[in-house]
Amino acid sequence: MFSGLPDSFSGTVTITGSDPFVAWTLNAEFNVPSSLPPGRLDWPISHQDRIRLVYNRVLDAALRFLTPLNVSLTAPAPVLVVSAEPVINAFANQNGTVQINLALSELISDSPSELAFAMAHELGHIVQCNVGAPILIPTNTEQDADMWGLIFSLVAGFDPYASAGTLAKLNMALGQAGLLDQLFDNFSGDLHGSFNQRIALVFSEMQSICSQQQVASACAAYKSLIHPHLPPIAPLLKPELEEGLLKRAPVLSPAKPE
Repeated sequence: MFSGLPDSFSGTVTITGSDPFVAWTLNAEFNVPSSLPPGRLDWPISHQDRIRLVYNRVLDAALRFLTPLNVSLTAPAPVLVVSAEPVINAFANQNGTVQINLALSELISDSPSELAFAMAHELGHIVQCNVGAPILIPTNTEQDADMWGLIFSLVAGFDPYASAGTLAKLNMALGQAGLLDQLFDNFSGDLHGSFNQRIALVFSEMQSICSQQQVASACAAYKSLIHPHLPPIAPLLKPELEEGLLKRAPVLSPAKPE
């Protein structure tokens, strides 16, 4: 189509027009065409920018999810604080502040989905504060926040399986003395065993979460569009079962305890 170009040609073809049109930019290097820009021109996103981009997406999903349930986070919406403290940590305050330390981002931000789970987990703590108690797992505050983290990150379009990666990396970081604050998220005790238990719980509860009417469509979309080759036993809603599950799925309706 483009005669006269030398074999070593490397360049960009841009389609333009005066009327409404669809344009496709095609890049070719070493006879390999691509619609993506050359990698050497793509500067890595900063931790600050990635944290804020992921947080805004998770917060928007959480607000949309909680509104029909008549559960609020805070008014105005929770404020994100990015801290340079040299401790791998994240926490939420009852006054509506979510703090993410750059040290935590540096550990997990190579996966935006892992970062999203950590942020969604902290928003789960704010839900607990506003309601007055854990809702999904009444006997354990941290595990309950994990469930909210799974829901919010999944509804926001992130990989739900990344929750295991977040917890596993935090667990792995315990192998370096002084690297991880022993009071991570105000959770003391046997952190090695606790993280392992939390990973196991996330997987065991994923199918139950996906059977909820408000989450079923997000689970089905993930299974169908993102990971259709998941093993049949994987704890995510199968698209072909969506209709049947929705008919009998309980509706998540947290209420303030008496």
